[in-house]
Amino acid sequence: MTNTEERNVNPQATQQVEDEIDLIAIAKTLWTGRKTILIATGIGAVLGLLVALLTPKEFTVKTVLVP
Repeated sequence: MTNTEERNVNPQATQQVEDEIDLIAIAKTLWTGRKTILIATGIGAVLGLLVALLTPKEFTVKTVLVP
């Protein structure tokens, strides 16, 4: 059997390989970019704390009383 005939016999086997996700490659990519991820997370946390602490508090209450 030639290589093309093998592909025609079982097309699901080749499709299954294409559908797989390589988790190790994703983990390596994240590990190599960990410094960037940590810096972005730190900047976001600092900005979030600044907004939470420096924004003036506003409270508005409305009630409707029906006799």
